[in-house]
Amino acid sequence: MQNNNVPMIENTEENSFSIKEQLEKYIIHLKWFVLSVCIFLIGAFLYLRYSTPEYSIDATVLIKDDKKGGLSELSESFSDLGILGGGKSNVENEIEILKSRTLVENTVQDLELNISYFKDGRLKTTEAYKQSPVKVSFFDKTQDFYKRDTTFVIESLSSLRFNLLDVEKNKIGEFSFGKTIKTALGNMVVLYNSENVKSNNSFTTVRLSSLEKVTNHYRKKLQVTPINKMTSVLTLSIVDPVKDIGVDFLNKLIENYNEDAINDKSLVAKSTENFINQRLKRIVVELDTVEGDIEKFKKVNRVTDIVSEAQLFLENSSEYEKNSVETATRLKVVEDVLKLISKSTNDDLIPANIIPDGGNTSGLIQAYNQLVLDKNRISKGATVENPMVINLEQQLLGLRQSITESLKNLKSSLTISQNDLRRQGGILGGKIGEIPRQEREAREIGRKQQVKEALYLY
Repeated sequence: MQNNNVPMIENTEENSFSIKEQLEKYIIHLKWFVLSVCIFLIGAFLYLRYSTPEYSIDATVLIKDDKKGGLSELSESFSDLGILGGGKSNVENEIEILKSRTLVENTVQDLELNISYFKDGRLKTTEAYKQSPVKVSFFDKTQDFYKRDTTFVIESLSSLRFNLLDVEKNKIGEFSFGKTIKTALGNMVVLYNSENVKSNNSFTTVRLSSLEKVTNHYRKKLQVTPINKMTSVLTLSIVDPVKDIGVDFLNKLIENYNEDAINDKSLVAKSTENFINQRLKRIVVELDTVEGDIEKFKKVNRVTDIVSEAQLFLENSSEYEKNSVETATRLKVVEDVLKLISKSTNDDLIPANIIPDGGNTSGLIQAYNQLVLDKNRISKGATVENPMVINLEQQLLGLRQSITESLKNLKSSLTISQNDLRRQGGILGGKIGEIPRQEREAREIGRKQQVKEALYLY
């Protein structure tokens, strides 16, 4: 038993774990651990210090979409089922417009993003953008300005002078800030900004890139997405190593987008205005023509107010009709009296107070009738050969002739009056007969005038 227990105790001591021994193994290499940590920290610092950061810039735009809600949602549901053909919504169209080449290109030109400024640091070259100590502007640009890629270096000698160098920093010439320099791309002016001078590095690299290349670059980086399917709000985002460039690009893009929308509405308004002005000119001419037709119509038909003149014509026609009847009656009486006289003898009386002239004829008839009565009274107590009877017979014969002549003259006068009344009545009848036609033509012209006036006032 003892022989078995001793070996077991010895084996336990040999397998016991010593923390101290383990630590001593690592403590020997402690300096390497510390060195590694320092190297990693320095590496992380250098990476953060000299790596190029990327900034994500976002902006939102509210789009007016008439297709959101209402019947459009129902039509979209049918479109999903394949019942109705679906077209792009207004939001989708505006997304394409915001990413269009024209809009992005105009934004690049406005911000002059095809001209970049770079400053050389100890370990890396950074884009200066608004922090550049120099600003290059081109005037009277040639056709190649937006097509060629060009790089040159500006060495600031002072606030007044600078050297123009090529990309290899070979001197091209010495110039003054603010003076015009003629180049193959146009007239160039270099301005100096002392506020952005923050180091002793006097070299600034200026890079001109083709407009197409820069436009494609920003079109690829620009992301336009709706917040969700139920809204008309779009999110515009861009990632750029220069934060100010991203902010300015999105702001200018939205500004140009709004200006284009306003210009489109202005074009529609201008087109509408031109149409209205042209239409007004035509309507004014047409109104003048219609009013001229009215004037011509009144001159030709010799009317001023058809309704009033028609009423006057009817009144005159009634008066002429009355006069015509009276004249015909008087004429008939005269004719009957003439017939009576032609058939009567000196012993017969002539009807008195029926001759309508009220003049000499009535007096002659009264005198004649008085002589007839006197002759008849005398003849009762005397013979035919009685001188007084013979004298009365001669007087009666003379009066009969005078009455006959007077009645014939009266008949002739009444006949003339009757013919004149008939002629006047015919004229009035013709005018009255023309009234419906004139009224119809006047209404047609008046209707045209009302239409033109309504169009003018529309």
